[in-house]
Amino acid sequence: MFVAGFVGIPPMNFIEQDGVIVGFRPEALLPAEALPDKDCMRLRLLVERVEEPGVAPAGVWDHRQVKVIANHSLRLNLREGDEHEFAICSQEIRRFDPKTGVRVRP
Repeated sequence: MFVAGFVGIPPMNFIEQDGVIVGFRPEALLPAEALPDKDCMRLRLLVERVEEPGVAPAGVWDHRQVKVIANHSLRLNLREGDEHEFAICSQEIRRFDPKTGVRVRP
């Protein structure tokens, strides 16, 4: 988990869920409507900030007071203060033990 936290720009997101730390890359966080029938973890996020740096829009979202960063090329009509449902496909999720930081394989 230590290395995954600083490799890449922007860095991997980490949230706690079901007793493990769930990690996923910002580009893996997509609007739920883009993945309607996929095996995905879904999150309802509060839009805190929306930016358009270059080609790929980015956003900062709040999930239980943890900041989550998205970085994708889909155009969404989101405003700060909106809530929106996002999804991360299972193959994009990495799980880590919250005490040791060691990756937990499914």
